[in-house]
Amino acid sequence: GSVRIRQESTVFEADSAVYNRQGRTVEAFGNVHINDRDSIHTYSDYLHYRTDTRVASLKKGVRLTDGVSDLYTQDLEYDVNARTGIYRNGGRVVNGSTTLTSDRAVYYADPKDVHFAGGVTLRDPQYDLQSDSLLYNTETEITSFLTHTVIRDSAGRTIQTSDGYYDLHSKKAFFGKRPVIRD
Repeated sequence: GSVRIRQESTVFEADSAVYNRQGRTVEAFGNVHINDRDSIHTYSDYLHYRTDTRVASLKKGVRLTDGVSDLYTQDLEYDVNARTGIYRNGGRVVNGSTTLTSDRAVYYADPKDVHFAGGVTLRDPQYDLQSDSLLYNTETEITSFLTHTVIRDSAGRTIQTSDGYYDLHSKKAFFGKRPVIRD
C-alpha cells in the first residue's frame, strides 16, 4: 500500500518498503518520493536508504527537482545531510529551454549549483556549448566556464575559452584566459 516514513524533516513515500532496523536500511519500491524539507523533491522507481548515514541510492527513472530545474538520471546518490545529489553514469538538468547533459554531476541544493564533468553539453535556443567541466547555478542561471569550452551561437559565431561566465538572464558574458572568437 501507500508507505510513508519520516526521519526528522525528510519524508519518504513508496508503494512498498522493507525496513531493516538492525541493518539500518530502508528499501522502497515503486513510485518512490523523497520530500526533503519541502524544498527538494526526488522521485524514482527504487530506493536504498541508510538511516544512520542518511544517504539514499535511487535507481530507474530518477528525477530531482528544486522547483526551478529538474535533474534526470537512472542512478543517483542523494545525501540528505549534505543536501547533495551525485550521478556518475550520465544525466541531464533541464531549466526552461536550457538542457545540460554530462557523464557526471554533483548537485548542491543550498546554493543551487550543479558541477558538471565529462562530456558536458549545454543546449539553449541561442547557442550550444561543449566542455569537459562546467558550473551552473539553476537559480541565477549563470554558467561558469572551468576548462576549455567551445560555444557556437545561433548566428554561426564560435567562441573558445577556458575561463569566464555567461548570464542567461542578462545575455552578458565574460571570457578570460585569451578567448578566441570566430565571426
